[in-house]
Amino acid sequence: MRDKPVVVVITLLGGAIAAVMCLVNGMQLMTTLLIVLISLIAFLIIGIVANKIYAKIKDELDSKLARERFQKESEEFEREKRENELAIARENGERPPEASDETEPDYMQEPPLESEE
Repeated sequence: MRDKPVVVVITLLGGAIAAVMCLVNGMQLMTTLLIVLISLIAFLIIGIVANKIYAKIKDELDSKLARERFQKESEEFEREKRENELAIARENGERPPEASDETEPDYMQEPPLESEE
């Protein structure tokens, strides 16, 4: 677990705050130790829960970014495939394949063929 230091920092910070508050209020040693122990356990649980929530959100964001990247690469691949088909058809002197249900931008469309009269 690469985010484990976050849990440790939260736990130690909570324990340190509890210890300082007990010393400032002049509590007895056994009471201070008990309060610090309880606060360490509580902040450990809070840190673990916060870490799991953070990891879940990060995983969802990473998967969303991966899906978007895959879709973009897929669209680019299809565009390049179409351009290659058009280039091959032009080289062979054939009429380019009919456009599929996708519409190409104006800059990618071939100019109309001039009729010979």
